[in-house]
Amino acid sequence: MANRDTHHDKFTKQVLSDKKTAKEFFQLSLPKSILAQVDLDTIEQVKESYVDNELGQGVVDLIYKVKFGMDDGYLIALLEQQSTQDDTMPLRIGKYVLRIASEFLDNHKGSKIPLIYPLLLYTGQGKYKKPLSIYD
Repeated sequence: MANRDTHHDKFTKQVLSDKKTAKEFFQLSLPKSILAQVDLDTIEQVKESYVDNELGQGVVDLIYKVKFGMDDGYLIALLEQQSTQDDTMPLRIGKYVLRIASEFLDNHKGSKIPLIYPLLLYTGQGKYKKPLSIYD
């Protein structure tokens, strides 16, 4: 399974490293209220990552610098590739988001908390039926 996850991780990173594809991904994925604030024409991938062995295989984070109005800001796409149903997914995603935000702020003193957009890519059998929110 680790081999398959590694293959998916590499493919996802390669595809979303293309500026045009990343822009289209965010155009299709982000809520309209956020899209109204972001100038995706200024999107530029940043060469850093916060996913490590503690977060595990199957997690991809891609960091992009963009303009939020007149200010520089960051979008972080956090993609969790999952082939099984998992009751703890909302907690796992929350842990990833907090870890990435904390490390990002440690490395970018004076920056605002970045927008981190988590997305579950479910590749298992049938519809994903487990909670997607801690409130479910």
